[in-house]
Amino acid sequence: MVAIKSLGRKFALSLLAGGLLAASTSLHPIWWTAWFAAVPALLVAFRSRWAAGFCWAFLSAAIGGIPMFLYLLAVAPPAVVTAFMGLLAVVFAAEVLLTAAARRLLPSPIAVFAFPACAAAFDVVLASVSPHGTALSFAYSQMAFAPALQVAALGGTPAVVFVVDLVAAALAFLIVEWPTPRKAFAGVLMAGFVATIAVGGGALRIAAAPVDPTTVVALAAIEQPSQLPTDWRAVLASYEPRVADAAANHARLVVLPEEIAHVPLGALPQARAILASWARAADATIAVGLRVGADGTGHNRLLVFGVDGVERHYDKVHLIPGIEAGEVVPGVLPPLSVNIAGLPLGGAICKDFDFPETARLLSRGDARIVVAPAWDFGIDAWLHSRMAVLRGVEGGFTLVRSARRGEMTVSDRYGRVIAAAPSGATAPTLVVKAPMPNDHATIYARAGDLFGWSCAALVALLSAWLAACAVRRRRA
Repeated sequence: MVAIKSLGRKFALSLLAGGLLAASTSLHPIWWTAWFAAVPALLVAFRSRWAAGFCWAFLSAAIGGIPMFLYLLAVAPPAVVTAFMGLLAVVFAAEVLLTAAARRLLPSPIAVFAFPACAAAFDVVLASVSPHGTALSFAYSQMAFAPALQVAALGGTPAVVFVVDLVAAALAFLIVEWPTPRKAFAGVLMAGFVATIAVGGGALRIAAAPVDPTTVVALAAIEQPSQLPTDWRAVLASYEPRVADAAANHARLVVLPEEIAHVPLGALPQARAILASWARAADATIAVGLRVGADGTGHNRLLVFGVDGVERHYDKVHLIPGIEAGEVVPGVLPPLSVNIAGLPLGGAICKDFDFPETARLLSRGDARIVVAPAWDFGIDAWLHSRMAVLRGVEGGFTLVRSARRGEMTVSDRYGRVIAAAPSGATAPTLVVKAPMPNDHATIYARAGDLFGWSCAALVALLSAWLAACAVRRRRA
């Protein structure tokens, strides 16, 4: 086995793991670092007693969580952020420790799957209980590497996490068992086969993608003097030239951001009349976000006006804790799915796209092109937009996202960003030819998180079996 006995080497490897984790979970992750991030931590745990291995892995996770810790401090209380990031570090250390135990007691071709199964299991459990959905999923580390994203159409974010961490586990097994090649390659060959099928199949899926018909879409996102302007007439007037630009470029769909203004209920008919007149004049469908009603009783609403001026709307379901909760009344699912003049349209709002359920419902509702008015925090513009992009892979649809303090993005069903531009008063109207997929709902839209929960069940069984083995050894 590789000699990793000295404290200095273990400390250095733990720091390396922390650095790789930080690079792969930052607001601008470096995708390839995720494939190696867990390797040093696993190597240390393989050559340490269980308590020491746990502490070294916790150190790696704590270092790796620093970028996200600093970001979350801007949106949540320090005590809450510290406790949550500490929990993530404990879970990572437990996953590493369980993998080390599996390596000692199971054949390599089976033990190598322990770590990715643990990671996928935690991903689905966290998404099911967190008020932020999948916002902290390790899967987002791969948003710049489309081949790895394609498994999301089969198993969602847990499948992406599983593939990435499977490669890391295989490398760790290979390195630590290198002096005995037969044992080293036994697990690596099995893991390599699965990973090759997943990533290679993803690359082939993209390469063999049919040429979908396209439609012209336009996006505009102007920053306002105040966070939630009450002079809604002035805000609409600022967007009117952008809608005219879209019409001049023959756009069939125009998407504006979330909550561009606060409109009292009494003034809502006037605002509707203006927006409906724009849709008729532009011969385009217009999607826009408004705060409708008084604080405490109002809704964060997506309004969609067809070329005939008829309005459809949807109220945001997933509200930001501590920011919207108490000020906005949540809506109800499902998200908007409607066919407007031959345009199979879907829609939801910003944080709704942190939750895979949104993608599944849109896909099952036959939405092929989905609008996403949004409002980001500026610093998270890239990452938060890419979270929504992954929903398009899960659901198999094109996403058109226009964000305040963020990015205007258009992405296809393979997670490829077709066009992107920052928001702002000087930002031009973004006009893009967007594909309209003809495929039906994805496997993930039909099966949901079956893969993730299957991993959770396997991890529970493995944990119980390892615990029973430990009890038998103590009695012996």
